[in-house]
Amino acid sequence: MRDHLHRLTAWATVKRPPWTYLIVACAVTITILVGVVAASLAVNRFTGEEAGTPSLGINRHFTLMTSDGNRVTDQSFHGKWLVIYFGYTFCPDLCPTTLSDISAALQQLGATADKVQPLFITVDPERDTPQVIADYVGSFDRRLIGLRGTPEQTAAVAAAYHVYYAPQKLGDNRECRRS
Repeated sequence: MRDHLHRLTAWATVKRPPWTYLIVACAVTITILVGVVAASLAVNRFTGEEAGTPSLGINRHFTLMTSDGNRVTDQSFHGKWLVIYFGYTFCPDLCPTTLSDISAALQQLGATADKVQPLFITVDPERDTPQVIADYVGSFDRRLIGLRGTPEQTAAVAAAYHVYYAPQKLGDNRECRRS
């Protein structure tokens, strides 16, 4: 019994290469996207009606600006499944990794990806100018739309989607914590 516990403890404490965590993150993101698309195509097997959009207690209404200056609202994307990512362009690791995962998932969806609209909403509108956002989202996928608003609009859309963020000054750099 002791040997078994020793082997189990040794297995659990082995350091794994960082890329294994990236693979797990990619798999989780892709699974969520596939689930969203599958739900959009779902049909109630008893009534034959479309299953519809599940309610998550999210107030989906927003008004923001695209990086090319167009005003958009949640209704601008009516009929599409929205994949919304809140982040900031100076994010060193999580934002680019997640946006790359979204891009890869869209490619795997093939023609079904036309029913999905990925959005990047900045939580740092003071530093993320329209040009910075356009350059940033353009490096991931042509379908990804970057959105920004005033600090008040950003706070409102973050609250509507239950997103927490807090700009912080870390040394000479400014970062945003979010969840």
